[in-house]
This record gives sequence, structure tokens and C-alpha cells, in this order.
Amino acid sequence: MLFRRSIAIDYAEPLDRKYDHPPAALEKRFLSGKYGAPSIPALIAVPKVVPLTEKSEHYRVKITRKGGSYAWQKRAIDVLGAVSLLVLCSPLILITALLVLLSSGRPVLLRQRRLTEGGRIFTMYKFRSMQRDAEAGTGAVMASKSDPRITPIGRILRRTRLDELPQLVNVLRGEMSLIGPRPERPEIAVQLARVIPCVHRRLAVKAGLTGLAQVLGGYSSSVEEYREKVAWDLLYVRRRSLKLDIFIAFKTVSVVLSGSGAR
Repeated sequence: MLFRRSIAIDYAEPLDRKYDHPPAALEKRFLSGKYGAPSIPALIAVPKVVPLTEKSEHYRVKITRKGGSYAWQKRAIDVLGAVSLLVLCSPLILITALLVLLSSGRPVLLRQRRLTEGGRIFTMYKFRSMQRDAEAGTGAVMASKSDPRITPIGRILRRTRLDELPQLVNVLRGEMSLIGPRPERPEIAVQLARVIPCVHRRLAVKAGLTGLAQVLGGYSSSVEEYREKVAWDLLYVRRRSLKLDIFIAFKTVSVVLSGSGAR
């Protein structure tokens, strides 16, 4: 089976439905081509505490399907793109694996539980960029700026996004897409749902290797920064198309070459 059971969390819908979608000002800025960082002081001004229960086994997330040929075209591009990148980047993948092994030992690959479309949990792969047992005493926590747990080689991998290359396997397996909201860890998703109740709406589409939030919003290491990330992700869910996917793909190349938004 590709997927394990969904995350155990019951989501309490916010009373104010106007926060189900990104703010109109952000959407207007995006459509006008002004891609600067959004100013969203009231992005998700909802109650700070959301009731949760331990009995539910699923997010109440509606998977939204695009009509027409978008779905199969996107999947075809995912498969062809992932295969092509795996072939083209195979020498780079081997070199990266060797650098991780020589600099900090095993394991070379990090396996983490992540969330994708519909709240399903899958095992995501990436090159290890932190010290071994980095979360042994803390549990799942967000990486911070100048995080001391990141190894010297890991900083280079994160800045160039090379640590994400193993996720091409996840794309081939159908667990992820090349373009979409970045997959979050279930433990962190539970914490975020308490302060950003509409964060679960990112799960209406398949998680991606890169996304609108990554190329326009940068890296998120705090709840406030994550609010901005959610805004971009919801905008993608609402406006996704092949044209937007192509824009994100080309923008990703620029972000990787510049090293912006990585930690």
C-alpha cells in the first residue's frame, strides 16, 4: 500500500467562512503580476484555540478535482518530469549521497511521515541535512534560522534544494506531485491547526516537490510566517492550472540558483 491511514485529528470548522480562501487583496496582487510578499495582517484572524478530539481518524478535507484534461496532463508531466530528472541528476544524487555519508555517516536518507492529498500519510524521502537523532529530545519541531542541528553539508544541500531530490521517487509513486503545497508532518500539522484552522485546506490537492509558497513566500520557521505560506498555498489550490504550474517550475529554477528561501 502506498498510503498509511490518515492523521488522527478532528478539525473544527471556523465559524467565519470568509477565511476559507486567500484574501481578495492577495489574489488581486497575484493576478496582476505583482508577486511581492503579501501584507496579510488579518489573513487568518480566527480563534487561537480549535477543539480537537482523539477519536477521529481523518481530516474532514474535501479533495477538489479540476475538470477537463488538467488531472491526467499533470500526472503525465509528473511521471515524465520525475523520470527525466532522476536520469539527468543521477550523478548529482550519487555525489550528494556520498557527501552526506562521509560528512556525518549513516543514515544518508531521512524517512519522515508526511501529509498529502486528503490527509493521507505517506513516507517522504530526503537526504539527511541534520545531525543524527536531531529530534531525540524535542520531537517534531520546525527548523529555525541558523538551526544548530543542521550539518555543514546540510546547509549547502538546503540552500541548493539538493536534499529534496529523493522525493522524485515519491512523485513516481503517486504520493506527491512536482508542483503543489509542500507536505507537512502530521505532528506539526496538529499544532498548526490550533492557530491556523484553515491550514488543512492545503490537503485538498496532492503535496508537491515545489509550490507557489516556496517560490514567492520563502521558507517558514514560525507560525506567523506559516500564515503567509498558507495564503499562497490556498491561492494555488484555488487557481491551479498548467500555466501556473509552468510558472512555478521556472520560478523554482531561479530560486534554486539564487539559494533564496532555504534554510
